[in-house]
Amino acid sequence: YPQGTEELNGLAWGDNAIWATDMTNSQILKLDPVTGAVKFSFAIPGGFPCDLAHNRDYLWFFDYSANRILKYDPRNGDLLDSITNPAIGGEGMTTDGQYLYRGGGDSTIFRIDQSGVVVDTIPAPQGWCQSLAWNDTTIWYSSGIRLYQIDPDNGQILQQFIVPGDADAGITFDGKFLRFANNQDKTIYSVEIGYTGSDANWLDENLTGGSIPAGESIEVNITVTAAALDSGTYEAVLLLSSNDVDYPEIVIPVELNVDVPYQVEEPGMQLFPFWLRQNYPNPFNLETNIGFQIADCKRVKIDVYNPLGRKVRTLVDKRMSPGYHVVKWDGVNDAGQPVASGVYLYRLIAGNHTEVRRMILLR
Repeated sequence: YPQGTEELNGLAWGDNAIWATDMTNSQILKLDPVTGAVKFSFAIPGGFPCDLAHNRDYLWFFDYSANRILKYDPRNGDLLDSITNPAIGGEGMTTDGQYLYRGGGDSTIFRIDQSGVVVDTIPAPQGWCQSLAWNDTTIWYSSGIRLYQIDPDNGQILQQFIVPGDADAGITFDGKFLRFANNQDKTIYSVEIGYTGSDANWLDENLTGGSIPAGESIEVNITVTAAALDSGTYEAVLLLSSNDVDYPEIVIPVELNVDVPYQVEEPGMQLFPFWLRQNYPNPFNLETNIGFQIADCKRVKIDVYNPLGRKVRTLVDKRMSPGYHVVKWDGVNDAGQPVASGVYLYRLIAGNHTEVRRMILLR
């Protein structure tokens, strides 16, 4: 989050930027999607801005203090109109360009026109609807740690997954990434949703339900199949649900790192193509691994930068042999001081090759 912002409650995508409702300072923020820097902002005097929707020309948000949906010009922050909120309170808002979709504070989503008239309602089939995002022809909504994609015509669940931490501070879709805000660690996460199913097809387990007598245990076999996967890092979760009063749900993260071997098929082919992999684990707390591959003997430099582009740590700066290498970062700067939680960039330079990736540090 930008410095001085403690709580967000609404995200929207528009004009190649993330728009956010800053409840701490009663203002609307336009954020750079890579660095998080504030590109533009305007205040809501005496207001309590929550939820957000953007459709190129207009910006809507819900003002709790007035229980109305306000329409603003995103270019200059001028108030243009206000419409009636279809429910008392409620959470979550998005738009498909024609209609607004407003969470009713329960398991109902209202579809309303831009004058505030309710056109129809959509059932949110699983839990309290907290945040909404429009995705081409479908709706995403969050409920606690779960994100659901539903059909806006009937509320049918198309896919779902679990995210690290609550996604109740706002979600939005930018065409590739589903972004969600987490007020606990003051971070906006990006999740790639290019798959079409609700399960990881490389992960399987032999038990979907049953009972365990008190004091006993059972063995669950987990099967990982990487034969059809490209090189890279794959993430999934196992969700253990039970009637345990203290721990009704346990989330077990699973990370698969796939290294595809390369073979020389023609004279002159490089045995080790240039490659920078995603760090693992990610997000991380104490330490993370950064793997990379270089084609020939050359000088290699890996630097870590904060979201403002300032270098905080040099991990490697030396000549290295061809092949695959791994370096570690323990979350401290060059002076040996721990850095704050947030999104960091790491850049690999090897000869004429340069590549940059992002990683998340959670304290």
